[in-house]
Amino acid sequence: MPTGVYYGIHPRVPLNFVLEWLYLHVSEKHEYCGGQIINTLAPHSDSIGCVGFAPSDSLAAIGGFDEKLIIWDIEHSLSRGTCDHKGGVTCLAWLGASYVATGCMDGNVRLWDSRSAECVRIFQGHSDIIQSIEVSANHKYLVSSSLDGKACVFEV
Repeated sequence: MPTGVYYGIHPRVPLNFVLEWLYLHVSEKHEYCGGQIINTLAPHSDSIGCVGFAPSDSLAAIGGFDEKLIIWDIEHSLSRGTCDHKGGVTCLAWLGASYVATGCMDGNVRLWDSRSAECVRIFQGHSDIIQSIEVSANHKYLVSSSLDGKACVFEV
């Protein structure tokens, strides 16, 4: 039998003690302390893949597997624009309040003007689905990771 610590439990601790501890500490009922839903933003026709707030505004971007990124004015509950993609939107990152980058199932990264919903640039270099995007603090570089096993660095 293998030895060692598994999930923080020493192998010599009897199972009944572990189960009793879990019952007492994990199954406690907690009072609901959540907030109230103030709005539902619903125009996607498929699953939502990612969401993100602009850093200095009440804008939010919501990307879906329906091949759309929708820019929302959360304060006024209005859609500011729809950015059409050629594959589902899997991740996003804001570059200030004016631009948002998206990663897609088609393996491309796109840069969008959030005011006009126009694609201003397409970054290519991956051969599979984009998993994540990060933007440098100075907004000069963008790094994307993909299921193709690569992380690509792009100059914005």
